[in-house]
Amino acid sequence: MNSRRILLAIALSFFGVIALSKGASAGVPLSVQRQLRDACRGGTMDQVEYDGSTSFFEEYGNNDVVSANWVSSDINGDNVVNAVYEKRNFEISENNRIFYMNTAVLPCRGHQSGTAVNVRVDAGRYNAGDLIVSPPRAYGTYGQGHYHQYNFGQGQLMRSGQIKIIVKSSAINRLRDGDYISFSFHQCAKPNLTDINYGTDIDNNDIGKGPGGCYSRKIDIRVKVPNRFNVESSTRAAVLNSSQSLNSNDSRFRDNGRSNPQVARVGQWVSFRHRVTAKDFNRPDVQGFGSYTTFRNNGSGDTPISSNGGFIWRRYGYESQKTLINQGLLTDPVNSVNGNNETFRVTRDMAGRTICSSMAYRIEAGDVDGRNRYNQRTNEACVYVPYNFDITPCVQIDRIRNCSGGDIDVPTDGRIPPDPNNGEEIEVPDNGTRTSPIKYKITTWRVPAVREARPTVNNRRENENGDTCAANNFYWQVYQGLENCKVVREDSSGSSYDKSTKVADYIPEIEEGAEAGTRYCVALSISPYKMSDTQSRAEQEANSKQWRHSAPICIKVVKMPKVQFWGNGVFSRAGIRTSLSPTKEGVLGSWVEYEAITGGTIRNFRTESSQSTRRLAIENYTSTGNFGQGAPSIELVISSISSRFPRQNSDSAETRVTVYNNNNTTINVNGLLAADRRTEIIYGNNLRISDNIINSDRTVNSDRDFRQIIIIADGNITIDQNVKRIDAWLIAKGTINTCAVNGLQNIQNVTIGNCNEQLQIRGGTLSNRLRLWRTFGSDGKTASSLSEPAEIIKQSADTYLWSQAQSGGQGKIVTTYTKELPVRY
Repeated sequence: MNSRRILLAIALSFFGVIALSKGASAGVPLSVQRQLRDACRGGTMDQVEYDGSTSFFEEYGNNDVVSANWVSSDINGDNVVNAVYEKRNFEISENNRIFYMNTAVLPCRGHQSGTAVNVRVDAGRYNAGDLIVSPPRAYGTYGQGHYHQYNFGQGQLMRSGQIKIIVKSSAINRLRDGDYISFSFHQCAKPNLTDINYGTDIDNNDIGKGPGGCYSRKIDIRVKVPNRFNVESSTRAAVLNSSQSLNSNDSRFRDNGRSNPQVARVGQWVSFRHRVTAKDFNRPDVQGFGSYTTFRNNGSGDTPISSNGGFIWRRYGYESQKTLINQGLLTDPVNSVNGNNETFRVTRDMAGRTICSSMAYRIEAGDVDGRNRYNQRTNEACVYVPYNFDITPCVQIDRIRNCSGGDIDVPTDGRIPPDPNNGEEIEVPDNGTRTSPIKYKITTWRVPAVREARPTVNNRRENENGDTCAANNFYWQVYQGLENCKVVREDSSGSSYDKSTKVADYIPEIEEGAEAGTRYCVALSISPYKMSDTQSRAEQEANSKQWRHSAPICIKVVKMPKVQFWGNGVFSRAGIRTSLSPTKEGVLGSWVEYEAITGGTIRNFRTESSQSTRRLAIENYTSTGNFGQGAPSIELVISSISSRFPRQNSDSAETRVTVYNNNNTTINVNGLLAADRRTEIIYGNNLRISDNIINSDRTVNSDRDFRQIIIIADGNITIDQNVKRIDAWLIAKGTINTCAVNGLQNIQNVTIGNCNEQLQIRGGTLSNRLRLWRTFGSDGKTASSLSEPAEIIKQSADTYLWSQAQSGGQGKIVTTYTKELPVRY
């Protein structure tokens, strides 16, 4: 018998009777009815094959009852898929994967009854693993199965039983046109009506031997499947240095997605390629339809880029796969439109964005159940445009510019300068991109006067510490301690920095009674401050831990020390500039008792011993002879003195000349200036005065009885911070410094703690530079403090009388102009 035989016409002489389901009334198709009647008549029966040919099926004799099996695609059994006299392809699909194994019985003589037991699909044979059988007991092995009963009269042709068989979805994908679904159908016979199967003692073979007549038949169902294939799709991105067409297989096309995008820097080009390929066809020649739309997402939703509303494609049998779409600026486009739209140049405003592209597409070719319709979307291919910036928190106020820090000196009751912010308190270079969202903090604090010696730095600092008041952070370490430190404004939302913020306006107000030297500071800290276009997105996101702290700006409570020149005038070749402090008690400034003459300008300096007038201020003057200002250069003055007192060591009752040849010499007052009332002339290179020099008053009988101390330096004359009085002429080719702490001319050492002693110099001073670094007085808190200058430089009458006595030729002083003035007004 043919191995693909599906219908079983079973002669009851083989196994007695075949059971039908009790009460079965479903119709039997005509081809099966004809088969049963031919079986009752007896003789040779041939079956129809799927290709239309016939083959031997069975030889029937003189039977009392006959039965037949057939496969239908419907529960009523009408749509024959496989019967002895009729075979049709089973059009299988996801929505049509159920068929039914039907049984019908025809008594040829008299009334007949019986039962078919152990009715089942044999497990483990052929394609049984791809099938789901209902009822479940109709699936198994020896000794298992379902049962069908029949009890019909002669000529009563009835359907007696049915098994439902479902093809699993997983099996459908493997099937192609003309494939067969095969399974083994098994049954045994009992002559009585029963529901009890044979055990394995009887149901133990497949060839009809033994008392139960048990046997199995291989059933083959040829399938017709819908036009089916698989598609593969992808979107990829290439980062290029110029706009160019690429082959779709170029290795520069990469599928990096949103989680790990490629880096595309400003100025580079990005090209997207979208592809759909069909493969695994179950038919040799396929024609279909397609459409697509590409999208680009810059972080604010999808934007359509290119669209092809419809195209026809065809795949031939010799093609293992078929490229249906190759969209982009490509050398091998397929159904591509507007390929140039899939490229773009990266611009500065794209910084910080992840830019992705994908394609929604539809591919179809005929239809049975929709499985060959692909309405899908490709993966996203993404690039990240890195930020590229290096920004500086730049607080500006008064004289402090260029993002540097420092102290701004303000009197105790002075006004804090306003912040001139013009939107540049965060300085962003023009050669980078826009910045990422910035977190910022404005921090203020106080530095007590005892830490005045710790300078305010003028450089920024970077770290990963956003706690700006912490002891291990920048500002605390600069001053070795902060007071009243607090964050007065911050924004951690990551929104853009408010450029209208005036950071310096947050500087605390100067407290009542604040000690001079106290500083009130403000600083701006930002995060992140730097990103490079060589970084990936993950690396740039990690930059949010970085903080850049601006150089602090401090309002320093200061006294503005003043100087007074008594009994003399002042001459300066370049100009005269001193401070003038408006205070609650009035205006406090520096003055000279007589005239002030300069070849430049005079600022805030008063004449006539006044705090408010400058009637004897003569500016931009080029000639000195008319006002008797003496020799035109320091060298000539020194030459005039040395002609009278040669530059060599000498010692007499009236005069002692001391010459120091060392580069640096400290004048030992106790050892040099004895109380013998004689004139002292000291020559040296760099001379340091470390103690008071006092030329005590004495009774004199003539001009020649006066004594003077004259100190002449080829370099500098420095005065230690503890010196209060110097009764001597000071002449230096370099600098005269009134507060060189421990002999050092370091501006950082000039503090109220170091230089707060008043210094009086009785004698003329002549130098290239005069550094008045004393801090005494001038706090302006009381009226009396207005008359307390830090330095008083006075020239008394004995200086003039002694000079007159010494002149007698070269160096003689000649009066050329006289004007009567009150002593001090």
